[in-house]
Amino acid sequence: MRYRLAREPLENVFFVKKEDRGPATLMATVWPEPYSYANTDKDLMTSENFEVSQEGLEAAVVWINEQYESRISEWNK
Repeated sequence: MRYRLAREPLENVFFVKKEDRGPATLMATVWPEPYSYANTDKDLMTSENFEVSQEGLEAAVVWINEQYESRISEWNK
């Protein structure tokens, strides 16, 4: 399983002023190996959004681990 945890929307926060940015979330995405995020069919990906905070980060990690546990046998065929 591969995963990605990114700010959503993905903006270059160094060049977009804070007051010009919309509300952000942490988007966790999982998909089966072997391909990268950019080279995997989006239909094979599952995503969930979390708040941008320490609690949101911890919840995202729990979610990613749950996805792994629930899909490992399906993806290791």
